[in-house]
Amino acid sequence: MISRDSPRLRQPATSQTQTLATIFTMTIGFQNKDDMSQILLLTFIVISFSVSGQTRTVTGKVIDEYFENLPGVRIQNSDTIQLGTTDINGEFKIEIPVMTDSLLFGFVGMEWTPIKLTPDCDRLEIIMMVYVSYHDRSSAKIDRLRKKRYDNLDNIHLTAFNKGQFLQKKPCYTRDFLEHKQSLDKIERDLIAEQKRIKDLFEKMEIGDTVKIPYSPNDNYDGTKRTFLFNWSYVSDNVDFKCIIEGVILEKDKRKKGYNITYKVTNCEQCKYESLVFNNDNMTVGRVLKHNMKVFKVLEQ
Repeated sequence: MISRDSPRLRQPATSQTQTLATIFTMTIGFQNKDDMSQILLLTFIVISFSVSGQTRTVTGKVIDEYFENLPGVRIQNSDTIQLGTTDINGEFKIEIPVMTDSLLFGFVGMEWTPIKLTPDCDRLEIIMMVYVSYHDRSSAKIDRLRKKRYDNLDNIHLTAFNKGQFLQKKPCYTRDFLEHKQSLDKIERDLIAEQKRIKDLFEKMEIGDTVKIPYSPNDNYDGTKRTFLFNWSYVSDNVDFKCIIEGVILEKDKRKKGYNITYKVTNCEQCKYESLVFNNDNMTVGRVLKHNMKVFKVLEQ
């Protein structure tokens, strides 16, 4: 049974008592108010330093909404400094300063999970929500669906307790529902702006123009010295491209609602890798390729 007593402090109380007693002894005989003020200030500093140097042990377990243990979950403080990770059973044990009042749990495919600690909460049992992509739903609708799942977390917690996964009937920390509407609306605005930029760029292009297309290189992909190239998504905000292929536009069209260009490769010098391969064929000067700007990135001249 996990103890619910206050966490054990790592710095012995006797050393704190001795320090304070020494300071108190120093104050005896001081009549000057300035001297007394300096001693009191020193006392405050020592006490503050003493508290900041104390730590407590926090243990816990992390699962998802479907009662699966989550190994490798990253545990961070408010400064995003990693404090530990969960083991293969989703269990963890970390040392944190007693002043720490919040933690952040992160895992691939899951929503970030921030929690607020209470002083006597030394056993954390966390349920992470699966990150779901709600296609063709408004940001408000997405948050309503997420809130419904969030409201069910207490029932999941109790079920996990009854199944023996958790040791507590309910969590001892606090956790707030964080709406995604604002960030989703910003993403939508950014996408609309990027789509307009791509449309304007496509309309401006003419047959015979030079086009620059970035690729992501993956060398030793198949155990050989060949370098396989992959297209960048049009939504990528990367600016440091390791491979750029130049070509001349031969054709352009909007078939299947795309912004399609056909180009002939004219320059591979900005892709300094051995044996370039794209779509299982060598990427060399003279090769003719099709590229949908509505899906894949094109650099502006």
